[in-house]
Order: sequence, then C-alpha cells, then structure tokens
Amino acid sequence: MSDKDNSIHIIFNGEIYNYKELKKKLEGKYKFKSTSDTEFILYLYKEKGEKLLEDLRGMFAFAIWDSKKEKLLMARDRFGIKPVYYNYSKEYFIFASELKGILSSRLIEKKTNKKAAGLFLLNGSIPPPYTIYEGILSLEPGCFLIFQKGK
Repeated sequence: MSDKDNSIHIIFNGEIYNYKELKKKLEGKYKFKSTSDTEFILYLYKEKGEKLLEDLRGMFAFAIWDSKKEKLLMARDRFGIKPVYYNYSKEYFIFASELKGILSSRLIEKKTNKKAAGLFLLNGSIPPPYTIYEGILSLEPGCFLIFQKGK
C-alpha cells in the first residue's frame, strides 16, 4: 500500500489492536482511502518516523520504504509473533517473512549455520538474530532496523 503522494510504501503482516483510537488523532490531517490498519501506519510514520513504534500495540511485522529519504524501516512486534528475515551485502538488501522467500532469490547459499544448529540442540529453538541458514538473520522481537544508503 502507498500513501497519497506515492512516496511512502508499506508491506504489512499482522494486526494493530489500538489503531482505531490512534487513527482518530490523524483523521483531520489525512484523508484515508480505507479502514485498514495498514494505511493508518503509513500516516503515523509520516507524523512520527520510527517513533511510531512507541504507540503500536499488536502483532505485526512491516517494512516501510520512504522514497524521498531513500530509507527502509523494518519492525517487529514486541513478542515476535510475526517474523522478519533479512540478508544484506554491498550489492543488495533482501527481506521476507519466511526463510524460503529469501532462499528462493538464489542470492544466498543454502548453508547450515553451525552455531544456530548448536543452539537448537541445546535449547530446542534458535534465538534471534540467528537462523538455521548462514547469512540470513532474524529481526529480534520488539526491534526495528533502518537500512539507508547501503548501511
């Protein structure tokens, strides 16, 4: 989904529980095309930048591309219900909500991360930021990532 100016774009998975009450504060300033929490996040980002995360309650993962600032903001809910995986190099930044999304790009070699495998055997799970694949990271619960100008 994009904003009215087509300069800010969002990919969103989840649900924002308190978006209706937060949206009321923005309704006089912005004209909404939908009743979705997805569109609301775009305009809250316009108002607050990454500080929008302080207000959001829910289960979510999203990526916002701000074309004017050439900035990507990715975020994950506090409990980590919705996953976000990523990999970056000098040539690209790739992300997906499933590991197979990144692997299907064929940019990443499907190689087992030995440290992650050891953690799985020890704990029964792989804690973020690790994943079972070398080179693919998981955004930690309650965290956000900004990718801007190659960094």
